[in-house]
Amino acid sequence: MTTSAHTTPMPLTRTTLGAAILAGYLLLYGGALFAMHTASGFDITEPLFALLILAGGFSGFAWLLTIGVNPLSCVVSNAKDELATITFYGLFVVVFVTWGFGLLHRIAPPGPLDAIATLAAKLTVFVAIPAALMKVRFGYSFRGLAPASCSARHILAAAGMSVLLLIFQGVFGRGLRDLEGAHTCQQR
Repeated sequence: MTTSAHTTPMPLTRTTLGAAILAGYLLLYGGALFAMHTASGFDITEPLFALLILAGGFSGFAWLLTIGVNPLSCVVSNAKDELATITFYGLFVVVFVTWGFGLLHRIAPPGPLDAIATLAAKLTVFVAIPAALMKVRFGYSFRGLAPASCSARHILAAAGMSVLLLIFQGVFGRGLRDLEGAHTCQQR
């Protein structure tokens, strides 16, 4: 009885690449949750609930809203360099979120100045830096970074996802509680 092994590797298609990336992400997410739970008794219920809502709910809703919608054209100039740049930028974001906000809150006095400094930092890190990277490093125009359409189907998809995000923020975010707290303080 003999066995044979294939000497040629299985071709990497978009489907297999997507499945590999998803599996890697889930392993990383699960590993991080396991490490936090074993190290400090971190309750994993909330992160798993967030994963279910954000990955399952938002993705499913986006899929439903875009059935039959033709995607807008987008030209990628250099995919490998862009992926490398986005990866390094993502590492910078992790460092900023992990330590930058704490440093910012220690430097800025509590109150309105802290809120303004936080807003400025978020706009710089999450909007200005990635837009500048894509414009300067890869030559994208600002219009090319966010293609727009006046098609009713595209507008419906964008509006539907925007409303869903506002509902999510209203139910699970701090915004409404902060507004209520500010309003309650004003009435006293």
